[in-house]
Amino acid sequence: MKTQREAWIDRAETAGPRDPQSTEDAISLFSDPEYCMKYLAFRRWPEGRITCPQCGSSNVSWLARRKMWECRGKHPQAQFSVRSGTFMEDSRLGLGQWLTALWLIAERDLKISSYEVARKIGVTQKSAWLMMKRIRRAIELSGIPLEDLVATAPRTNSV
Repeated sequence: MKTQREAWIDRAETAGPRDPQSTEDAISLFSDPEYCMKYLAFRRWPEGRITCPQCGSSNVSWLARRKMWECRGKHPQAQFSVRSGTFMEDSRLGLGQWLTALWLIAERDLKISSYEVARKIGVTQKSAWLMMKRIRRAIELSGIPLEDLVATAPRTNSV
């Protein structure tokens, strides 16, 4: 019989992390919180082996009620989620809103106003501005030149 963790990974594998093809597709795909978790888990751990961000151990268990993992190692902050250690970590906004905002920013070559992001994802302009600030800072800290990121961004014809 499969453990909860194995069952969760199997469900995630059958869904497959399909990238959106348009803005409307991104909004519809990322409106499902379960899909967002699976999508982000696949992006974070592409080989399917969930590891603790604190100690690197793969000896973790899935906490279904909290939608988090728990490391069996004895250290502080043993519980973690797909957001742990990312720029989305301490945000009250949903994963779907973050992923849609990321898609919009990548699609528009980082040249999109916070007003437009706010309209598309259903948050205030101030929240959208703060999200964009975090996203741009994360891109800057990643060491990837913005020109390279823009050159590899998906291209669509939708507005």
